[in-house]
Amino acid sequence: QKTLKRFVKMKKWFALCSLVFFAVPAFADGTFTLELKSVKVTEKKANGKKWDMDLIGPKGPDLFVEAYVGGKKILNSGVKKNSFSAEWNVKSAPFAPSQAVTIKVWDKDLTAKSHDLAGEFTMTPTAEEAAAGKTYTLKGPTVSALVVKVTGPALKKAAPAPAPKAE
Repeated sequence: QKTLKRFVKMKKWFALCSLVFFAVPAFADGTFTLELKSVKVTEKKANGKKWDMDLIGPKGPDLFVEAYVGGKKILNSGVKKNSFSAEWNVKSAPFAPSQAVTIKVWDKDLTAKSHDLAGEFTMTPTAEEAAAGKTYTLKGPTVSALVVKVTGPALKKAAPAPAPKAE
């Protein structure tokens, strides 16, 4: 009976330890975040056509931005309707250092299959850039400017070398 109670207590303790160990990301103290600041697109798509049309005539795109790390979505901006430029202050889910981040700028249409891709960018921020809170301005054929900021923990400075001993 006592052995069974001990086993149950140990099992609960192990379950609790596992929960704490696996619930905290492996890079909890070293993760990066991506902050979406703004995007500006050209007045026409790469094919020369207007972004969107309604009953009155041409209108601006319905912009939104997504970011992915390893195929997993870490950021979704929300849609800014009928605008060639948009500003956000949206932060991504944390991601591990030195991983490639793919950022896609879209014009939202009626269905996901009909969304127009305005631009796609891939970047791999370094620990130094994240520690400094580097802001990037990315440009492409139909994206005039996509402004994002990467942040991460401060870098630990190396301890100074010990002074030579006097003989």
